[in-house]
Amino acid sequence: MTGITAEEFIRRKSHNRLKFVKEVGRGGFGTVYQFEDTATQQPVCVKVLSNDLFNRLGKDEQRLKFYEQEIQNLEAYRFKSNIAHLYAPLYEDETFQFSQGDPYLFLAMEFVEGEDLGYEKSAIDNFRIDNTELAIHLIFQLCSALHSIHLRGQYHQDLFPDNLRVSLGPSGKKDHLVVLDLGHVRAYKRKSHSALSNIGMYHPPETIYNGFEKFTSIRNERIRYFDRSDIFSLGALFYEMLQLAQHPDGRGGPFTFFKDIAESFELFILFYETYNETSDADLSQNWRACFEKYDKRGLIPKHEEKREKFKDLLQEVGLDTRIADSLHLLPPHRPDIETLLTIFCNYFLKQGKSLFRMGEPAGYTKCLYWLERITRHFREVEQEAKSNDFISLRDNPMLNHIQRNLKVYIEALLGIGKSHYLLKDPSWETHFKKAWFTFNLFDHTLPISQKKDIGAKAAINYAFYLSELKRHQEAIEILCQVGRPLHPSLQPIFFNNLGMLYQQIGKTDEAEQCFKQMRMERKMTSMPLGDEI
Repeated sequence: MTGITAEEFIRRKSHNRLKFVKEVGRGGFGTVYQFEDTATQQPVCVKVLSNDLFNRLGKDEQRLKFYEQEIQNLEAYRFKSNIAHLYAPLYEDETFQFSQGDPYLFLAMEFVEGEDLGYEKSAIDNFRIDNTELAIHLIFQLCSALHSIHLRGQYHQDLFPDNLRVSLGPSGKKDHLVVLDLGHVRAYKRKSHSALSNIGMYHPPETIYNGFEKFTSIRNERIRYFDRSDIFSLGALFYEMLQLAQHPDGRGGPFTFFKDIAESFELFILFYETYNETSDADLSQNWRACFEKYDKRGLIPKHEEKREKFKDLLQEVGLDTRIADSLHLLPPHRPDIETLLTIFCNYFLKQGKSLFRMGEPAGYTKCLYWLERITRHFREVEQEAKSNDFISLRDNPMLNHIQRNLKVYIEALLGIGKSHYLLKDPSWETHFKKAWFTFNLFDHTLPISQKKDIGAKAAINYAFYLSELKRHQEAIEILCQVGRPLHPSLQPIFFNNLGMLYQQIGKTDEAEQCFKQMRMERKMTSMPLGDEI
């Protein structure tokens, strides 16, 4: 096949199934094309890996190893809606395999319609982010994607605007974010950590640039928190998104965290100058003083001023200011992905509850928009927990993630169920059942106080579902499983619902006793009924 073009090689390798459409783009890792699957008429994204890249890596056998690693990466994330997937129909063909003698190696992926955040690696300059709600929804999805990567002991190390595409989501809005390229994904506990990319607008200061191999030993031996490199990139992207949302007219820029590549590069030099001359003990005692000792260009005050600006932006939208620590100069001071996801999940739940209390169909619809983002994340986590990467582990990190956030997950399910019920959507039943069975699956992991209250919320709503099916006695049995005393806002709701169920089966004495208890409980709390469910 000497002298064959990439387009012709792809056609032959796919047994004439893939038909060339156009070239989409070029980058350091190769060329991206759009093809068409002639069997299904579906568009297919094909990335041909650069031979120059393998020449830089050294031995020719590295080509196939590198290719197989990226195939494994993509296959591992098949449950994640925020990570581009392999084009499955092609890989189901057992004859579709590569060998060392092939002139090209390529990946066939699902074609993601939409717009990249940016054309280059230097700014979000393609997709318009004109409101903070959109910025928050996009960054939450990036957190969800990174969570899957980090829990596998890997880090992405190549988060740039041209690697992130926004397409139409289930809501019909252009708000669905997809990570397109996993070519740089590496285990963050490996010994060698030299990055393959050299552009630093979103890279953390600890990134190693070509020509500065003298710093590699410091990075490998002393940084140790390579998953936090992604956290810095995420923070820089979110900072820029919030800035853009405040300036939809485009005036007042630049809006990137770093003014330009030069500023990012200067901070990189300062980072390693300081680490080269300073012990870990001194850094942990007063990191800022250590850095300022070598800061001849006034970079640290600029960096910290931007972080304070980030905190102000977060406060304005009611988000936890700990997110600003994602841009901390020192990796250990940055929050991990679990912390960030917990912050965002609680924020989304709070937003959903607030909108639900507005009432009216518009309020319930907006509530769904926030809460369904939470449940989609956890549904995917549940699928991943059963994958080969985690199912055999004694301590399954995906299950641990659900357990730690069980209250948020169940309340989101209940909020969706109630919203659908009030919107007369029959799918409300599914969410009440899911909340009850999820609680029973994980209830042993909750503290006693949370177990009673979140259990009561799940039980009250599941009992309501049973009562709608005229299964009144079964509903009473569910409610009688709830331990007491409950949160003051739950007590009157519990007794009211139980009383109505007793009425339905003709037990008037028991019903009156429940209503009497309900009236007494209502006098003891000023909280509106239903606020905590």
